[in-house]
Amino acid sequence: MSFSIGPNFNTGGSEHIEYFGSRADVATQFDWRIAVGFARHWNAYLDIGLSFFKIQTDDVWSNIAQTIGDKLLPGLSRIKPSASIGIGYMEEIGRWQLMPRVGIGRMSAGGSEKTQTIEDTTYKLEISRSSTYLNPGISAGYRTSNLCSIILDVSYRCPLQSCNTTYTVTEPDLPSVTETVKSRSWSNDLSVSVGIQLHMGLGKKR
Repeated sequence: MSFSIGPNFNTGGSEHIEYFGSRADVATQFDWRIAVGFARHWNAYLDIGLSFFKIQTDDVWSNIAQTIGDKLLPGLSRIKPSASIGIGYMEEIGRWQLMPRVGIGRMSAGGSEKTQTIEDTTYKLEISRSSTYLNPGISAGYRTSNLCSIILDVSYRCPLQSCNTTYTVTEPDLPSVTETVKSRSWSNDLSVSVGIQLHMGLGKKR
């Protein structure tokens, strides 16, 4: 089991910010990872991540909602959760450890839905910033005791699908007209973090 925290760098840019908004170039990333060995050197893992950044948008109502949320629960609107599962490998040389891994996960950076009717015509805007991603990474560790290591971790999230904004116009007696805008800017980032790894159920190390 490991805990790590560090900077998260936006590598996806800001595509179609008029719909999706944008995020800071650098944010904070926290990860909790638990691994279970199933063969020599090999393990399966679950990673729970929290990215902390504010979405910048021109949408007045979204900004008001974020402000109210931060007043009630400070910092809540900045939390963007993610989870991934995958396979890892660990090689130990003395006290040093090298742990590459690869997984697949999903991140949610929020979304919104708005509907407005003007003179019998309905306009609906749906925004989703959730995306599935490929998640390669590697950790380097130094064992300070039988139970604990200090680690440096590098993790990259590569989106496997686009986030979508759907704009639908519905008029009486006419088929609905829908336009979809896609962005691959979300779940597209690089994290470099430091932390500790706890070793459980392992034999004594020299």
